[in-house]
This record gives sequence, structure tokens and C-alpha cells, in this order.
Amino acid sequence: ISNGESFSNILLDFGIDYGVIHRIANNYKEVFDVRNLRSGKQYTIFAENQDSTQVARYMVYRPSAINYVVFDLRDTGNVYLGEEEVTIKEKAISGVISSSLYESLIEEGGSPALAVELSKVYAWTIDFFRIQPGDYFKLIYEEKFIQDSVFVGMGRILAADFHHSDRSFY
Repeated sequence: ISNGESFSNILLDFGIDYGVIHRIANNYKEVFDVRNLRSGKQYTIFAENQDSTQVARYMVYRPSAINYVVFDLRDTGNVYLGEEEVTIKEKAISGVISSSLYESLIEEGGSPALAVELSKVYAWTIDFFRIQPGDYFKLIYEEKFIQDSVFVGMGRILAADFHHSDRSFY
């Protein structure tokens, strides 16, 4: 969705008249309010050829990687919400800190989100400004995927061992 583009602008370009647009926008506010379409978000139009023009039959809007909204533009119209199936995979990571925890996690294949979650786990236990080279970590955590391959976020940290100042913090 481009900046300034609206639900009606999109659908008018695909042969949907104002009456259908108005009916969907007003009758299905409780399912999804079309004023919540945001620029930069993805949508897909499913259309069919009628005479020499393309007429939209469905519009699918993706407010996030996991959630989507289907606008059925045929006849009386309908709107419903859908959600991609999320697969959770357990992963393990370990490493020795050479400069910073963040850099060590990234070097071992972790994500910035994992560094944030780990700092939350140990927020009241470890002073991360006093981490020394040679401290190490071992983690088991979850990552969320759709279609088994598209990463959509961190899950929980299931287990952690952080070794700092000759002590292990589990």
C-alpha cells in the first residue's frame, strides 16, 4: 500500500464500484476497519478478466507476516480474518564472549531479538556492562516460522546457562 492510497482507490482501479466498497467498509467494521490499512503493508488482488478489463474478486491484506484479512468482493461481499500456521522450532546456541554479548550471539547465528530476550531473562541477575571476555552462554530457545521457512519472530527462551565471574546462572 502506497502512502495516501486507500481501500477505495485500490478497488476502483479494479472495477469495483462505490456501492460495494461502501457496503464492505461499513458492514464489516467489527471484523476489520478499512481505515486501518497502513502504507508499506502488502496486499494481493485476485481478479478475473471481464471484457477487456480486470475485475477484482478478492483482496487479501497482510497487516503482519502471520495475520491476513480477506475481502470477498463478489455479490454481497464478506470480510474474514485469517492466520498463517506458525511452526515453532527449538534451537540451541552457545558461545564464548570475546567483546560483547550481542556480538557473540550474532557471530554464533543468533538474532538481535535473542540478545534482547536474554537481557530480559537476566535483567536483575547479571550486570551486562561488567561482562568479561571468556564469559560464555548456552541457550535453548524457540523461533517461529510460517511455511516452515519464513522466520516471523522469537519464541521463548526455554533454558539458559550464563557463566559470568566464575559462576553459572541458570
